Amino acid sequence: MKKIKFFTICLLSIVAMAVNAQTSKGWDGVRVSYNSFTFDSEFRNFDAVSGLEVGYVKSFPISKKLPLYIETGASLLWVAGDLYDYSEAEEDYISIDKASVNMASLIIPANVGYKYDIDDNFSVFPYAGAYLKLNIVGKMETELYETNAGVVSEDESSDMDMFDKDEGDGDRLQVGLQIGATLNYKETYNLGISYGFDINEVMKKVDSSKFAVTLGYNF
Repeated sequence: MKKIKFFTICLLSIVAMAVNAQTSKGWDGVRVSYNSFTFDSEFRNFDAVSGLEVGYVKSFPISKKLPLYIETGASLLWVAGDLYDYSEAEEDYISIDKASVNMASLIIPANVGYKYDIDDNFSVFPYAGAYLKLNIVGKMETELYETNAGVVSEDESSDMDMFDKDEGDGDRLQVGLQIGATLNYKETYNLGISYGFDINEVMKKVDSSKFAVTLGYNF
């Protein structure tokens, strides 16, 4: 909890700096991202699931001599898919865990980056920063299948609210770190990649991270 408070204060301080910074030569834009979202558990090795993120960004220059910018905004992330974990106990016996996930989150980033002009048409903006993530909805349906000599049986299934204290015991408020880079064309169209990971657990004993490919339009 102390880590969350510390990073929250730092993130809000960066956003406050951006609001008070000079506003010339910054940019506003919309972004759409495809996310490969991963849940990591010390007990399970699940596959990644897909996510869609849609948001708005706004940048502010923070130096009169260098092309340094703070970029902030807000986005809505939706993650949905099936997680699988296969474990082989014996030669003819295999246990298959399946979890269907539906999760929606509000993300507020604060990144610091350097804008480098490649030529008259192209520029690149590498950045690093932090984000706050408010998990609005999180539903998980779990199923356990067992195969014995090729015969499949469904042992048990259950539904849970990931952020209910009595069920998933997850954290609705998370803090994360991220790095990325955006390639701009004529300062209007852009393509970006980024990687981010949550500092605190999304659920008990479960960490989360994401890799994103982003298309954007500045105006």
